[in-house]
Amino acid sequence: TPDINKSKENFTAIDDHTIAYGLSSIKGVKDVDAIIENAPYKNLRDAIERIPSKAFNKRVAEALIESGAFDFENPNRKELMNEYISIRNESKTKSQKEPLLENTTYDKVDCMEMEAKTLGRAITYDPAWKGALPGEPLSGNCTFKDIKHHITKSSHKKMAMLTVINETYAIPALLFPKEY
Repeated sequence: TPDINKSKENFTAIDDHTIAYGLSSIKGVKDVDAIIENAPYKNLRDAIERIPSKAFNKRVAEALIESGAFDFENPNRKELMNEYISIRNESKTKSQKEPLLENTTYDKVDCMEMEAKTLGRAITYDPAWKGALPGEPLSGNCTFKDIKHHITKSSHKKMAMLTVINETYAIPALLFPKEY
């Protein structure tokens, strides 16, 4: 994963077994020079104080947190997000304060969703179905969320769009009329 203290603009070899993820490859992170020039950082607060706000705006900070660039401070990225919000709230009036995340429970699914959003794919954990062939049935416990029911235009039959979640990942899915 990216590390705000070790990562450079592009992917960089740290040692024979470790490659640091390039900061410019994180979605939403543009001015990597300002981030790299001020490194190393003790923690998130240190980064907020030392990186120019133009290069470390809310969008950039959230992308770095969600991608894992501050995991050295706390591997729970939701708790880090709350820390970031709390630090920003220190300089705001009561009516301007942003609400903290209510649920800071953090698991593999959260990690993989954050990495997919910021890095384009999950890199910390492999999805349970990695290596499965198309059409191959998968086993295990799954839950469904975000179920949106639809009626097809041509045959007027029911179908659904949903998210299937197993122990390590969430994937969007379609449930066609025959299976519905």
